[in-house]
Amino acid sequence: MSNSHLKVSPVVVEWFNKTFSRATQPLRIQLYTELTLGEGSDHRELIRAHPNFHKRPWYDFVEVDYGEAVGCYPARCACFFQWPPGIWPNTEFTAGDITALVQQSKFQSDAEKERESLLFSHYTLESRLGRDQDKRFAKLICVPAAALNNRLFANDPQPSNTGEIFTKCRTEERGAPPVFSIVRVKDRKLHWPVAFLKSLME
Repeated sequence: MSNSHLKVSPVVVEWFNKTFSRATQPLRIQLYTELTLGEGSDHRELIRAHPNFHKRPWYDFVEVDYGEAVGCYPARCACFFQWPPGIWPNTEFTAGDITALVQQSKFQSDAEKERESLLFSHYTLESRLGRDQDKRFAKLICVPAAALNNRLFANDPQPSNTGEIFTKCRTEERGAPPVFSIVRVKDRKLHWPVAFLKSLME
């Protein structure tokens, strides 16, 4: 996969190259920078994963539904694409499926749970260290577009210092590069009333 027509993140390009490395013929993969959630309903949301939207990167945070056994957790969108035809049998995706490539944040650490407040919750997006230990790269997974519930308001307190949103460099001579921590703003209609009542009972 090349990124000649649009400046796709090298982390995204690497994921595609590794995932479809066994393809026996050249693939044409349709990428999308926008996706509409809740299509056909009264509550529709437009989410973006765009490397240069009005000359700035725009990668929305969303809530991913992993099913009843796991629950819902925030993630950052990296791109949307149509699963290509002619690929070896896959138990989860079939040709034509609209899918999302995301940097997920399954579960919270005990320290993150302790920092929970009425307004905010804390998570760490999954990542991996580079071979030289100087860089940290986003770890991406593919999920069905139907698993994306809604757009979230979230922020990374330590945004990328490389100009590439899915890569972070070490800022000190010693120590590892910063992790992809995010602060999620809780939904004022869904979470705030429950959290407020809970605080009164404590």
